[in-house]
Amino acid sequence: MLQSFVTSLIRPNQIFQLINKGMKKAVFYLLLLCLLLSLFSFARFFMTTTFFLNEAGPFVSQLPPFVVENGQLKMEADQPIFSDDKVFVVDPNNQLTPADYPNVSHGFIFTKDKIVSTVDGVSTGEITYTMANFAPGKTIDNEYVTYLVTGFFDSAIIIWTLVFIAIYIYTFSSLLIMATFSGVLAFVLGMITKKNLQFGSSWSLAVYCITAPTLVQTILLFMGASLPINAITWGLIGVYVTLAVRGMKDENQINQKNQKPTRKK
Repeated sequence: MLQSFVTSLIRPNQIFQLINKGMKKAVFYLLLLCLLLSLFSFARFFMTTTFFLNEAGPFVSQLPPFVVENGQLKMEADQPIFSDDKVFVVDPNNQLTPADYPNVSHGFIFTKDKIVSTVDGVSTGEITYTMANFAPGKTIDNEYVTYLVTGFFDSAIIIWTLVFIAIYIYTFSSLLIMATFSGVLAFVLGMITKKNLQFGSSWSLAVYCITAPTLVQTILLFMGASLPINAITWGLIGVYVTLAVRGMKDENQINQKNQKPTRKK
């Protein structure tokens, strides 16, 4: 599998040789690739979530008494309250303007009637307390928020396990869809260039071709790069699929798994 991984990364014109391993090997390779990418995604989610929770605990404990009632945040405060790293801002009187948002990589501003998410000091979305519908039937106050934060850490192992499983399932579904569309592209290119490439083989070919593009995509997301990541990913997929199909010198280089050698009589 390591050899297949290296070939998929740096020798796209030799990827066609890997499909001779068969469909089962391609599926197993896809599962391993999914595991690798899921570990990257989980690491990013783990670090981000842990950072926010570590920031939220002390911050909530220092806030004046508050409660969310009838879709509004009620707190007695003369001015907005900032957490130490300015990741969280509580502005119960709506005193902040967009120009005043802290320039942090990711932040949340709790105004009188909504929560605003920011990236680099720019609003990226908002949701009202009514739409969020936090804990129906529960009173959202200092005590309840503290309970949620401490409860998360108390059940961290179970929660992180479930999160990783969810990330793995999502990643595998995404890779499966990506491989299918890439397989169609490989099949079409095979027809145009008159290669003996059946759809099963083109799908296997696509599994190896998406290795480098999805790895680049995951790393860029991990780094939080401000780039058109989807466009870059699909562009790389197109390049790898094209090089892989072009690397097939003739149709006899593809040994279909269901073909049996002829015996001499």
